[in-house]
Amino acid sequence: MTTNQSLFPQPVIPYLFSLDISTNPPRNYHGDKHLAGYNAYRSEFELNYDSNAENIFTIEDTHSDDEDECLDALKVSLVNAFNTRLKERHRRYSIIQNHGLIMINKLFSWVKKFDVTLTRAKAERLLVFMQFMTGMQFDAFMESMSLAEALLQKYILLTEYRKNGIKTMQSARLYRHLKSEHESALKEQRYYSMVMAKKFESKSPAKHKFSLNQNFLPTPGKKYKRSHMPLDIIDLPGYHLLSESEKTLCAHVRLAPRNYLEIKNTMIAENHKLGFLRLLDARRIVKIDVNKTRKLYDYLIEEGFISKPLMT
Repeated sequence: MTTNQSLFPQPVIPYLFSLDISTNPPRNYHGDKHLAGYNAYRSEFELNYDSNAENIFTIEDTHSDDEDECLDALKVSLVNAFNTRLKERHRRYSIIQNHGLIMINKLFSWVKKFDVTLTRAKAERLLVFMQFMTGMQFDAFMESMSLAEALLQKYILLTEYRKNGIKTMQSARLYRHLKSEHESALKEQRYYSMVMAKKFESKSPAKHKFSLNQNFLPTPGKKYKRSHMPLDIIDLPGYHLLSESEKTLCAHVRLAPRNYLEIKNTMIAENHKLGFLRLLDARRIVKIDVNKTRKLYDYLIEEGFISKPLMT
């Protein structure tokens, strides 16, 4: 056994942090414009809070000997007022330091790490809680939310395995492998169908009035319509919030559950505002493919979430 090996495993650190960044931000001139007015080279702000606090002492000394007692009391009051203003300045700077507000623009690149679990939109909405926590507390909060979401996704995936009769992880790996091969075979079949369709379309329809018997080949002379594989949404965020019919819809429309829920809520809100929702209005507020919008619109109409305008 070598000397650098140990009998005991090293503890796993869930996330890395550095206290040095908050007390002494990196002195990189490329990022100065993102430091909220903080001059990293001088370790101070370009414009201090209550920057004229020091001007409180600019009083001319034109008193007589009879006013010494009153002047001493005035000096003490001025020093107390000055200390009060400095305490408020220090309190605000402490908030900026403790809540990581010096490099606030870096937060939006930091939340990218939660795209897979929390999604970007949810992570950015959680940033408002920074005002109630320190930087370390907020980091722990975000990591715990991400771990909880990842655990939920794993639970949903295991539940799906159990529904298919899979009871061991070895069977689950075999299931994923066979599913991947099946999807690849279907893609090759569709590609071959498209190639054959183009081959027959290039010829005169009059010479080919017959139809092919194969199910995967289109009739010569007809335009080939490309179809896509259903999207695997089992382990995507928001899957557990969908009904069975919504799961089928999202898979065939190839729309992530979170995006579907946002579009659904937007359409329902617009329907409540107008009292009805036209397809034209749905396409105006939903910025996705118009064919997908039509399918979502028809589904929400059928399920009673929204209503069409009354015919006049």
